[in-house]
Amino acid sequence: MASYSSGMDATLSTIPLGQLLAAFAPSLLLLVIMRHWALDALSTLYANGRMLVQLLAVGYVLTYVFETSEPLIVVAVVILMIGVSSWIALRPLGEDRRAHA
Repeated sequence: MASYSSGMDATLSTIPLGQLLAAFAPSLLLLVIMRHWALDALSTLYANGRMLVQLLAVGYVLTYVFETSEPLIVVAVVILMIGVSSWIALRPLGEDRRAHA
């Protein structure tokens, strides 16, 4: 198992491929069920791929943020996260969300 060590005695472990594939078992089961019921399984496959890319990107960004010693970067990321989560929370309001923002 490979690991990365920073100057603060922290280690990041990589996830073995077998465990990563096991995490996708529920998605695989869902794909089989959707295929059996003749539903559009392609959208589910696309959503899983998009989720994987998003999680990888967030993981790399957070690794950088946790290792940086620049407080402005940390503050900027926190402000961005609060802004995006606020915008997503207003999504159920539809077109009226601009009035509440």
